[in-house]
Amino acid sequence: MAAIAVLAVSSVSMASLAAADEPFLTVSGTVHCVDNAYTLTVPREKIQTGTTSYYFLDGASLSNATQIGNEQPLQAGQDATATWTPTTSGTHKLWMRGISNGSAITIGPTAVDVVDQAPEGASCAVDGASGAGIGGLFSSLSAD
Repeated sequence: MAAIAVLAVSSVSMASLAAADEPFLTVSGTVHCVDNAYTLTVPREKIQTGTTSYYFLDGASLSNATQIGNEQPLQAGQDATATWTPTTSGTHKLWMRGISNGSAITIGPTAVDVVDQAPEGASCAVDGASGAGIGGLFSSLSAD
């Protein structure tokens, strides 16, 4: 019986460690290029309870960052996401601001290097697909 309890505690500890190692803010794709669309994601597990809306930012610091898209309502049990299309190369710092009871909670920054074009043998597309990622595949399969 004690062995079962130890096993259960070990499983919970391992799951907690795995969740703790996950990044707070991720960007789809592996090579990020100017004028290509990528998805920014903050997993629901990383968002503070009570957060009612959010928006993403791109800038060297919060005081000079540019908002990406509009403020979005946070749906219970869903990740926070936005589409980001970098327009300049270089290192971009990405942030998420969550709004909870009128206060802002910040996640980030996550630094992302953006290039003008992918190096030989690499692709700017998400998951190596052509175009802007899997969305292009689905639109090509839709019936007219």
